[in-house]
This record gives sequence, C-alpha cells and structure tokens, in this order.
Amino acid sequence: MTSFNTLSKLTAISCFFLALPKVEAEVSALSEGDRQALMERLKELQEGAGGRAEKRAGSALAAFRAAAGSDDKAHEFYLSCVEKVRFQDEKKSAQDFRDWKRRHKDREDSDGFRRVLRHQLNWLLLTIDAANAKEGSESELSTRAVTALDAILGDPVLEGPQFGALEQDVTKTVFALAYGLRGEGKWPVSPMKLEDVYKKHILPPLAEKKDVAAYRNAWGKWMSQEAKLQEVRAAAPDKGERSAAYERFLVEKRPQMLWDLEKAIFEMGDQKGAALAMLSHLEAHAGHENEIQWTKDFAAYLEPKPSE
Repeated sequence: MTSFNTLSKLTAISCFFLALPKVEAEVSALSEGDRQALMERLKELQEGAGGRAEKRAGSALAAFRAAAGSDDKAHEFYLSCVEKVRFQDEKKSAQDFRDWKRRHKDREDSDGFRRVLRHQLNWLLLTIDAANAKEGSESELSTRAVTALDAILGDPVLEGPQFGALEQDVTKTVFALAYGLRGEGKWPVSPMKLEDVYKKHILPPLAEKKDVAAYRNAWGKWMSQEAKLQEVRAAAPDKGERSAAYERFLVEKRPQMLWDLEKAIFEMGDQKGAALAMLSHLEAHAGHENEIQWTKDFAAYLEPKPSE
C-alpha cells in the first residue's frame, strides 16, 4: 500500500512540473547568411580532413617504401604493424605480444614468409599509386605490374603454399590496417588476380589504340604468367590436385585464351590475320569442349555485314 508520505512527495513533484513555464518549440528555416556560414565552416572541416588524410597517406607510402627495401626490413615492419593492430589497438598486454612473437618465430617465420611480406608491400604501393594516378599514367602502371608479377612468379625463394598468401587482399593486410588505409581504388587488390590485371588495366588501352602487335605481346605475357602461376601452385602440398589443375589449364583454359585473343584482334581490325589464326586454331584443337561455340563465333565473323 502506498504511504501518505509517498503520496505527498508525488503530489509535490506533480505541482512542480505543472508550475514550469511552457516553452514553445521554434521551427525556422536556414537563412542565406546561416547557410553561407555553415558552408564556410564545412569547407574548413573538409580541408582539415583532407590534409590529415594526405599526411597519413604520405606517411604510409614512406614507411611502405622503406620496408619494401629488403626481406628483413619487411619482416621488422610486419612485427611493428602486428603489435599495433592486434595488440595495442585491442588493449592487449606487451606480454601477450611477446608470447605471440615467440610462437611466430617458431611456426611461421622463414625466408619465404619474409619474401611474401615484401611482395605484398610492393603490390600495396602499386595499388595506392594506381588509386591516385593521373590520366595518362596507365602505361607506367602496367609496366610496373608486369615487372612485379614476373618478380613474384619467378622468385626462387617462394614455395607453393606461399603463393596462397599472395592471394590475400593487400588492403586488408596489417600494413594497410596499421595506417588506416581502405581498398577504395579500382586496381586489383591481389597480385594473383592476373585476369583482372590484364583485362581491366593492361589490355584496354592497347585495344583502344588498336595497337595489334602490342596487344598480342601483352596477351602472350598474360598467358605465360598464367601458366607459370599454375606451375608454381602445382608445387603445393596437395600436389596431385594442383597438378590436375595445371593440366586443365593447358588443355582447357589456354586454348580458350588463344581463341579469345584472336576474337579481340579481329574486332580491332586485323580481320584477315585473326581469321586465318582462328582457322588454324580450330584445326589444332579439334575435340576441345568449346569447339562448337568456336565454330559459331567464326561463322558469325565470316557473315557479310549489311554495309558490305
């Protein structure tokens, strides 16, 4: 049962709120002066944010370039980034980090592991440069990409399983996370995405220029790198499965890539050269699972166009 004292208190509180003056809510539109003042302040905030982002990106680039200079520097930088991202930022103790570092040394650290870190840093640098590239810099970026891929695929230090680590999104590595970088660019975020590198970045400018010779050379480079990638993957622990994948590439994918090349060349204008190559291709790959589609493609190209 509610006591008298409690009722008295409730009554007093109610009277207090009833005695308060009523405040009418005022609704008003922004005046032109208000709008201008807010826009000026917003501009200041945007400039400040942009300046901080540029400073952060500049600091990241300098750190990445320095760390990419050697395997040991890359590993030392990796340890410092792990400490920041996985321990300091998560409020874990220094002892936790030392324990992890000891386990890392026993289980993960190796010449191949350190080389992977270095390749990741180089590709991350390329990704950042591509995101900030000016118009007309496609050729330089393409050259750097091909060089980086050759360095990875021809690296004698790397072993099969380590190529799997290079399939990781470089914008999600501890290097990028430590500097607050995000994967907002259009550049392929893994060096192992060869098809994206070539079909989205290296080949389109050459097709636009109708540079048939350069296009053929670039496509040939892509095929040789794809073959090399399948070859090094075949050295992974599950060698039987990997070797089967390599054989499938040679028997199935490579002939399709050759066919797609001639289609692209035909559409770029070298119709006679491409048509003769298509005919030879059909003869050389009789029995391929895609030969019916190839004959349809070829027939469509040979059909006279209305303007002809």
